[in-house]
Amino acid sequence: MLTLFPSFNYTDDTILFIIGNGFDLAHRMPTQYSDFRSWLELNEEDNLIHKIENYFNIKPDTWCDFEHALGEYDLHALYDYCTEGLEIDYDHMMRSVYLIEDSPDIYVEAIRSDIANAFERWVSIIETPPYPLSLGLGKNCKYLTFNYTETLEETYQIPSENIRHIHGRVKKYEDPIFGHNNFQYDTNAIEYAQWQFEESAKSKIIGIMNQLHKNTSGCIANHKDFFDSLSDIENVIILGHSYSDIDYPYFSKVKDSIMPTAFWTLCAYSHKDVIAANTLLDIIDIPNENYQIVKNEDL
Repeated sequence: MLTLFPSFNYTDDTILFIIGNGFDLAHRMPTQYSDFRSWLELNEEDNLIHKIENYFNIKPDTWCDFEHALGEYDLHALYDYCTEGLEIDYDHMMRSVYLIEDSPDIYVEAIRSDIANAFERWVSIIETPPYPLSLGLGKNCKYLTFNYTETLEETYQIPSENIRHIHGRVKKYEDPIFGHNNFQYDTNAIEYAQWQFEESAKSKIIGIMNQLHKNTSGCIANHKDFFDSLSDIENVIILGHSYSDIDYPYFSKVKDSIMPTAFWTLCAYSHKDVIAANTLLDIIDIPNENYQIVKNEDL
Protein backbone atom coordinates (compact mmCIF):
# COMPACT_ATOMS: atom_id res chain seq x y z
CA MET A 1 0.00 0.00 0.00
CA LEU A 2 1.32 3.44 -0.93
CA THR A 3 1.73 5.67 2.09
CA LEU A 4 3.00 9.16 2.78
CA PHE A 5 5.58 7.86 5.25
CA PRO A 6 8.48 5.41 5.14
CA SER A 7 8.51 2.19 7.11
CA PHE A 8 10.90 2.38 10.05
CA ASN A 9 10.61 -1.00 11.79
CA TYR A 10 11.86 0.43 15.06
CA THR A 11 10.63 -1.61 17.99
CA ASP A 12 12.60 -0.64 21.10
CA ASP A 13 11.95 1.91 23.79
CA THR A 14 14.76 4.25 22.73
CA ILE A 15 12.60 5.55 19.86
CA LEU A 16 10.21 8.49 20.15
CA PHE A 17 7.61 9.07 17.46
CA ILE A 18 6.06 12.54 17.34
CA ILE A 19 2.72 12.37 15.56
CA GLY A 20 0.86 15.26 13.90
CA ASN A 21 -2.46 15.59 12.12
CA GLY A 22 -0.94 14.54 8.78
CA PHE A 23 -0.73 11.05 10.27
CA ASP A 24 -4.51 10.84 10.59
CA LEU A 25 -4.96 12.49 7.19
CA ALA A 26 -2.77 9.79 5.63
CA HIS A 27 -5.36 7.33 6.92
CA ARG A 28 -8.06 9.38 5.12
CA MET A 29 -9.59 10.56 8.36
CA PRO A 30 -11.60 13.82 8.15
CA THR A 31 -9.50 15.74 10.68
CA GLN A 32 -8.80 19.00 8.84
CA TYR A 33 -10.40 22.22 10.07
CA SER A 34 -12.25 22.40 6.76
CA ASP A 35 -13.80 19.08 7.82
CA PHE A 36 -14.85 20.78 11.05
CA ARG A 37 -16.67 23.41 8.99
CA SER A 38 -18.33 20.70 6.89
CA TRP A 39 -19.44 18.94 10.07
CA LEU A 40 -20.93 22.19 11.38
CA GLU A 41 -22.85 22.57 8.12
CA LEU A 42 -24.06 18.98 8.24
CA ASN A 43 -25.30 19.52 11.79
CA GLU A 44 -27.10 22.74 10.88
CA GLU A 45 -24.76 24.95 12.88
CA ASP A 46 -25.00 27.72 10.29
CA ASN A 47 -25.36 30.36 12.98
CA LEU A 48 -22.08 29.35 14.60
CA ILE A 49 -20.34 29.26 11.22
CA HIS A 50 -21.62 32.78 10.56
CA LYS A 51 -20.29 34.03 13.90
CA ILE A 52 -16.89 32.43 13.39
CA GLU A 53 -16.52 33.86 9.90
CA ASN A 54 -17.95 37.21 10.89
CA TYR A 55 -16.02 37.89 14.10
CA PHE A 56 -12.71 36.14 13.38
CA ASN A 57 -10.19 36.52 10.58
CA ILE A 58 -11.47 33.52 8.68
CA LYS A 59 -13.35 32.97 5.42
CA PRO A 60 -15.10 29.89 4.02
CA ASP A 61 -11.95 28.88 2.14
CA THR A 62 -9.41 29.64 4.90
CA TRP A 63 -10.50 27.31 7.69
CA CYS A 64 -7.09 25.65 7.49
CA ASP A 65 -5.93 28.62 9.61
CA PHE A 66 -8.78 28.16 12.11
CA GLU A 67 -6.63 28.06 15.26
CA HIS A 68 -4.53 31.07 14.28
CA ALA A 69 -7.67 32.99 13.32
CA LEU A 70 -9.09 32.55 16.82
CA GLY A 71 -6.48 35.05 17.97
CA GLU A 72 -7.38 37.56 15.27
CA TYR A 73 -10.91 38.36 16.34
CA ASP A 74 -12.63 41.65 15.56
CA LEU A 75 -12.89 43.35 18.96
CA HIS A 76 -15.07 46.19 17.75
CA ALA A 77 -17.48 43.91 15.87
CA LEU A 78 -17.84 41.73 18.95
CA TYR A 79 -18.52 44.80 21.08
CA ASP A 80 -21.18 45.98 18.64
CA TYR A 81 -22.71 42.49 18.62
CA CYS A 82 -23.05 42.13 22.38
CA THR A 83 -24.25 45.70 22.94
CA GLU A 84 -26.67 45.81 20.01
CA GLY A 85 -29.89 47.48 21.11
CA LEU A 86 -28.42 48.68 24.39
CA GLU A 87 -28.63 52.43 24.71
CA ILE A 88 -27.81 54.77 27.55
CA ASP A 89 -30.89 55.58 29.60
CA TYR A 90 -29.82 58.81 31.26
CA ASP A 91 -32.65 58.50 33.77
CA HIS A 92 -31.21 55.15 34.87
CA MET A 93 -27.55 55.64 34.03
CA MET A 94 -26.01 53.00 36.28
CA ARG A 95 -28.39 50.28 35.10
CA SER A 96 -27.48 51.04 31.49
CA VAL A 97 -23.79 50.99 32.29
CA TYR A 98 -24.03 47.63 34.04
CA LEU A 99 -25.96 46.10 31.14
CA ILE A 100 -23.29 47.15 28.66
CA GLU A 101 -20.38 46.12 30.89
CA ASP A 102 -21.91 42.71 31.56
CA SER A 103 -23.07 41.97 28.01
CA PRO A 104 -19.83 40.18 26.99
CA ASP A 105 -20.32 37.72 29.86
CA ILE A 106 -23.50 36.61 28.12
CA TYR A 107 -23.01 36.98 24.39
CA VAL A 108 -19.26 36.69 23.81
CA GLU A 109 -18.86 33.91 26.35
CA ALA A 110 -21.64 32.06 24.50
CA ILE A 111 -19.64 32.25 21.26
CA ARG A 112 -16.49 30.97 22.96
CA SER A 113 -18.40 28.19 24.70
CA ASP A 114 -20.25 27.19 21.51
CA ILE A 115 -16.98 26.93 19.59
CA ALA A 116 -15.36 24.80 22.28
CA ASN A 117 -18.39 22.51 22.67
CA ALA A 118 -18.83 22.07 18.92
CA PHE A 119 -15.14 21.29 18.49
CA GLU A 120 -15.29 18.63 21.19
CA ARG A 121 -18.42 17.07 19.68
CA TRP A 122 -16.80 16.96 16.24
CA VAL A 123 -13.60 15.33 17.47
CA SER A 124 -15.54 12.76 19.49
CA ILE A 125 -17.30 11.30 16.45
CA ILE A 126 -14.26 10.93 14.17
CA GLU A 127 -13.80 7.21 13.57
CA THR A 128 -10.41 5.55 13.54
CA PRO A 129 -9.47 3.47 10.45
CA PRO A 130 -9.96 -0.29 10.65
CA TYR A 131 -6.60 -1.17 9.09
CA PRO A 132 -3.10 0.21 9.75
CA LEU A 133 -0.63 1.37 7.13
CA SER A 134 2.65 -0.48 6.77
CA LEU A 135 4.72 1.89 8.87
CA GLY A 136 6.51 -0.48 11.22
CA LEU A 137 5.43 1.35 14.36
CA GLY A 138 6.84 -0.57 17.31
CA LYS A 139 4.65 -1.28 20.30
CA ASN A 140 7.52 -0.57 22.70
CA CYS A 141 8.39 2.82 21.21
CA LYS A 142 7.22 6.00 22.88
CA TYR A 143 4.70 8.28 21.17
CA LEU A 144 3.99 11.97 21.62
CA THR A 145 0.87 12.72 19.62
CA PHE A 146 -0.73 16.07 18.92
CA ASN A 147 -3.91 14.33 17.75
CA TYR A 148 -7.13 13.93 19.71
CA THR A 149 -7.98 10.63 18.02
CA GLU A 150 -6.95 7.17 19.20
CA THR A 151 -5.56 5.88 15.92
CA LEU A 152 -2.40 4.62 17.61
CA GLU A 153 -4.31 2.76 20.31
CA GLU A 154 -7.18 1.36 18.25
CA THR A 155 -5.68 0.85 14.78
CA TYR A 156 -2.05 0.07 15.63
CA GLN A 157 -2.65 -1.55 19.05
CA ILE A 158 0.05 0.55 20.67
CA PRO A 159 -0.22 0.25 24.47
CA SER A 160 -1.75 3.39 25.90
CA GLU A 161 1.00 3.69 28.52
CA ASN A 162 3.48 4.36 25.68
CA ILE A 163 1.39 7.18 24.22
CA ARG A 164 0.94 10.72 25.44
CA HIS A 165 -1.79 12.91 23.94
CA ILE A 166 -0.33 16.34 24.62
CA HIS A 167 -3.59 18.09 23.67
CA GLY A 168 -5.99 15.60 25.21
CA ARG A 169 -8.21 12.88 23.79
CA VAL A 170 -11.97 13.12 23.90
CA LYS A 171 -12.72 9.42 24.29
CA LYS A 172 -11.00 9.51 27.68
CA TYR A 173 -13.01 12.59 28.64
CA GLU A 174 -10.00 14.86 28.31
CA ASP A 175 -11.03 18.26 26.98
CA PRO A 176 -9.34 18.89 23.62
CA ILE A 177 -6.81 21.69 23.84
CA PHE A 178 -6.79 23.96 20.82
CA GLY A 179 -6.34 27.63 20.12
CA HIS A 180 -4.01 30.42 19.06
CA ASN A 181 -0.68 31.85 20.20
CA ASN A 182 -1.51 35.43 19.28
CA PHE A 183 -2.51 37.87 22.01
CA GLN A 184 -3.82 40.54 19.67
CA TYR A 185 -5.09 42.80 22.45
CA ASP A 186 -3.96 43.55 25.99
CA THR A 187 -6.62 44.12 28.62
CA ASN A 188 -4.26 46.49 30.43
CA ALA A 189 -3.48 48.59 27.37
CA ILE A 190 -6.78 48.81 25.56
CA GLU A 191 -7.16 51.68 23.14
CA TYR A 192 -8.98 54.79 24.27
CA ALA A 193 -12.76 54.59 24.34
CA GLN A 194 -15.19 57.44 24.79
CA TRP A 195 -16.76 55.89 27.86
CA GLN A 196 -15.24 53.94 30.73
CA PHE A 197 -17.98 51.31 30.48
CA GLU A 198 -16.99 50.72 26.84
CA GLU A 199 -13.38 50.11 27.88
CA SER A 200 -14.61 47.77 30.60
CA ALA A 201 -16.78 45.78 28.19
CA LYS A 202 -13.98 45.48 25.63
CA SER A 203 -11.58 44.35 28.34
CA LYS A 204 -14.03 41.59 29.20
CA ILE A 205 -14.20 40.55 25.54
CA ILE A 206 -10.42 40.32 25.43
CA GLY A 207 -10.35 38.24 28.60
CA ILE A 208 -12.93 35.82 27.21
CA MET A 209 -11.17 35.51 23.85
CA ASN A 210 -7.83 34.93 25.58
CA GLN A 211 -9.32 31.72 26.93
CA LEU A 212 -8.93 30.43 23.37
CA HIS A 213 -5.16 30.77 23.73
CA LYS A 214 -3.26 27.46 23.61
CA ASN A 215 -1.26 27.29 26.82
CA THR A 216 1.78 25.29 25.68
CA SER A 217 3.73 25.88 28.88
CA GLY A 218 0.79 24.57 30.88
CA CYS A 219 0.56 21.47 28.66
CA ILE A 220 4.27 20.80 29.15
CA ALA A 221 3.95 21.18 32.91
CA ASN A 222 0.94 18.84 33.01
CA HIS A 223 2.93 16.15 31.19
CA LYS A 224 6.20 16.55 33.07
CA ASP A 225 6.28 12.84 33.88
CA PHE A 226 6.27 11.93 30.20
CA PHE A 227 9.08 14.30 29.28
CA ASP A 228 11.06 13.07 32.27
CA SER A 229 10.76 9.54 30.87
CA LEU A 230 12.55 10.42 27.62
CA SER A 231 16.13 10.49 28.90
CA ASP A 232 17.08 7.28 27.03
CA ILE A 233 15.64 8.31 23.65
CA GLU A 234 18.20 7.91 20.84
CA ASN A 235 15.98 8.53 17.80
CA VAL A 236 13.15 11.00 17.21
CA ILE A 237 10.88 10.43 14.21
CA ILE A 238 8.27 13.05 13.31
CA LEU A 239 5.30 11.99 11.18
CA GLY A 240 2.54 14.21 9.79
CA HIS A 241 3.53 17.43 11.52
CA SER A 242 3.40 20.92 9.99
CA TYR A 243 6.12 22.27 12.35
CA SER A 244 4.03 25.30 13.28
CA ASP A 245 5.66 27.91 15.50
CA ILE A 246 2.99 27.46 18.16
CA ASP A 247 4.46 24.00 18.79
CA TYR A 248 8.12 25.05 19.09
CA PRO A 249 8.04 24.83 22.91
CA TYR A 250 7.11 21.14 22.72
CA PHE A 251 9.98 20.30 20.38
CA SER A 252 12.37 22.33 22.50
CA LYS A 253 11.24 20.42 25.58
CA VAL A 254 11.74 17.11 23.76
CA LYS A 255 15.27 18.14 22.78
CA ASP A 256 16.09 19.06 26.38
CA SER A 257 14.65 15.74 27.64
CA ILE A 258 16.32 13.21 25.30
CA MET A 259 19.94 12.17 24.79
CA PRO A 260 22.06 15.06 23.43
CA THR A 261 23.28 12.87 20.56
CA ALA A 262 19.81 11.70 19.51
CA PHE A 263 19.14 11.59 15.78
CA TRP A 264 16.08 13.34 14.36
CA THR A 265 14.12 12.24 11.27
CA LEU A 266 11.59 14.82 10.10
CA CYS A 267 9.06 13.76 7.47
CA ALA A 268 7.81 16.54 5.19
CA TYR A 269 4.82 16.24 2.89
CA SER A 270 5.28 19.50 0.97
CA HIS A 271 7.93 22.08 0.16
CA LYS A 272 6.28 24.32 2.75
CA ASP A 273 6.81 21.58 5.35
CA VAL A 274 10.48 21.30 4.38
CA ILE A 275 10.97 25.02 4.98
CA ALA A 276 9.08 24.82 8.29
CA ALA A 277 11.14 21.78 9.38
CA ASN A 278 14.40 23.59 8.65
CA THR A 279 13.17 26.60 10.62
CA LEU A 280 12.32 24.38 13.57
CA LEU A 281 15.76 22.76 13.47
CA ASP A 282 17.38 26.18 13.57
CA ILE A 283 15.16 27.34 16.43
CA ILE A 284 15.88 24.35 18.67
CA ASP A 285 19.51 24.14 17.46
CA ILE A 286 19.86 20.59 16.15
CA PRO A 287 23.34 20.03 14.57
CA ASN A 288 23.43 19.11 10.86
CA GLU A 289 24.87 15.68 11.58
CA ASN A 290 21.98 14.87 13.92
CA TYR A 291 19.03 15.06 11.56
CA GLN A 292 17.57 14.22 8.19
CA ILE A 293 14.50 15.60 6.43
CA VAL A 294 12.63 12.96 4.47
CA LYS A 295 10.65 14.63 1.71
CA ASN A 296 7.51 13.20 0.14
CA GLU A 297 9.21 12.58 -3.22
CA ASP A 298 11.88 10.54 -1.40
CA LEU A 299 9.37 8.08 0.03
